[in-house]
Amino acid sequence: MTNSNIPTFNALSSSCPYIDDIFWLPSPEEMISIKKNKKTAKKVIKIASACLANIACKYNGTCSTRPALMTRRSDPSLFGKEFINLVCPEAFAGGLPTPREPCEGPINGKVVARSGKDYTEAFTIGAIGVVQLALAIGATEFIGRRGSPSCGVGAIHDGTFTGTLIPGDGILTALLKKYGINVRLL
Repeated sequence: MTNSNIPTFNALSSSCPYIDDIFWLPSPEEMISIKKNKKTAKKVIKIASACLANIACKYNGTCSTRPALMTRRSDPSLFGKEFINLVCPEAFAGGLPTPREPCEGPINGKVVARSGKDYTEAFTIGAIGVVQLALAIGATEFIGRRGSPSCGVGAIHDGTFTGTLIPGDGILTALLKKYGINVRLL
């Protein structure tokens, strides 16, 4: 069941509502500045799970909106100082539709759907795309959520589809940590 007031989309479609809200790349001048001054850049660049910011990209066509993130993104005192780029690795870069079959993991390196289909490749491709974007724009922090096979921070589902969480990180979170980007649970 989806809320008709929340945009849903397929990453493979030719048009995407709120595209400026989802993808942002710096101008060539900003990119030069970011590369030269990554540690001293005035603008703090972060990435966050899009579902936390009222984008209906979760497997079931809903979102996990966190008011704290919505408030931060619209706080005028942060304009020009902080930018939060929204990402959904499996939908935006991995090419999976919304809604899609529920998946859990990674367990033993695999992300598997309830039906048994292996979605590891799509989740991995999505995670790599987001890591490339994060590094290109100089992101310093990722804001994720518990339970997601992509964006899970500190806890993932155990693969039994019973709602049971176990310690671990999603594929994207693990890759971001590997590349030195701080991760934070919201």
